[in-house]
Amino acid sequence: MTTTKQNILAKYFNKLFGEFLYSGTLAIETALITMGIDDGDYVIIPDNVCYRIILSVLRLHAIPIIVKPGNNLFLTISDVREVLKKYKVKALIIVHNYGLPADIKSFKNICKKDTLIIEDAAQAWDLRSKGNPVGKYSDYVVTSFGPTKPLSLGIGGALFSDNPNLLNYLDYKNKSSRESSKILLPYVLPESFKFNLDKLIKKAYRITEKQRKVANILIKKLKKIEYIRIWEPEIGDCPTWTRFPLWFERREKFLDFLQSADKYRIIYEIPHKLGLANIPMSIKNRSIDINVNNQELYQINIKPRFNQINFVKNWVNEYGPKT
Repeated sequence: MTTTKQNILAKYFNKLFGEFLYSGTLAIETALITMGIDDGDYVIIPDNVCYRIILSVLRLHAIPIIVKPGNNLFLTISDVREVLKKYKVKALIIVHNYGLPADIKSFKNICKKDTLIIEDAAQAWDLRSKGNPVGKYSDYVVTSFGPTKPLSLGIGGALFSDNPNLLNYLDYKNKSSRESSKILLPYVLPESFKFNLDKLIKKAYRITEKQRKVANILIKKLKKIEYIRIWEPEIGDCPTWTRFPLWFERREKFLDFLQSADKYRIIYEIPHKLGLANIPMSIKNRSIDINVNNQELYQINIKPRFNQINFVKNWVNEYGPKT
């Protein structure tokens, strides 16, 4: 196996082969094509992802099954168990949303052998779920190098797998690839795009370390407030904490929280939803919508940026309970 930047990075995601592409979405599309996803195949997708993912499924004439995670974060086996019984699912796209660990092993255990898993690790550098690293139980790992990701080039994405056939679907703009009988995908980042992989990886570790430091401060204080729900890791979980999610049952407490966050310059966002109610009719009519979560809570996602540590400390010291 040729030692390339792609294959070096693949090892960090527990895979043998990889390729750099123009975006993470194109990486997902390449994985679906390599899997053999075709007309009428069912593909499970969480509802809180970028709409471009559903478009990749539809371009292959497959049928997206859009499932709303019961925990408002990432899919679990309880969200998809009945779906897997009702439909012959060809693939699942499982996202470590907000850099929180979805349990990929649990999906592998309940899926049939011919049901493949794409693990979206764009927000999940150095993540572990119950002690299991990214890529251990999935068939394909995709990531994005967007400016908000821990592993960031500003643009582009990558696809990793133990299946070398993924390379056969890509156009490398050379004589060898152009002689293929297949229609090749012009998705590969050109060789003229240069970057220092070692520097990129070290920076990703630094960003993740800082995010975990901010998250630990938030957990320590905010979990003591009765009307706030927070997500806490299980034993063996090691999140990336790209976002720190909070939930409120009462609107007035939610609004009070936002006001105090603004006062201390805390960076946050209100979560977006893919949901069929928010997408065009042409897409809605070609999709299946599954909502397994009937409880609606007010949610806010704090961005635990490394330059926010002092702001967060001051904020939780005043807003949280006194020790």
